[in-house]
Amino acid sequence: MTNDLFPVQAELDYFGMFWDAGMRKVKKKDAERIFNKLIKKEIEPLEFTEKLVNDIKKRIALQQFGFDAMHPTTYLNGERWEDEYPQPQKQIATQDNKQSFQSLHDNVRF
Repeated sequence: MTNDLFPVQAELDYFGMFWDAGMRKVKKKDAERIFNKLIKKEIEPLEFTEKLVNDIKKRIALQQFGFDAMHPTTYLNGERWEDEYPQPQKQIATQDNKQSFQSLHDNVRF
């Protein structure tokens, strides 16, 4: 007997959690097949799924170059959750920089 308030771990939809994490929604059947193959190797499937979901959300928040176009199958096959996170890019043109450039430009005589 299961309690609807506290689902048994086997009843959780791990792939659904991964699929809804924010990546492009393409090649679902292929992604599910690869995901299920990977999760069978895991001792803690919920922990593994949460790791992937958190990684995806972080890479989206960081606006990692190319991540928005990546297929879930590529992410899974390449074990991309093991990749380092990109360093935040320095803001090139802040308002202060624009003002400094403008005052420098105004003071230069041609």
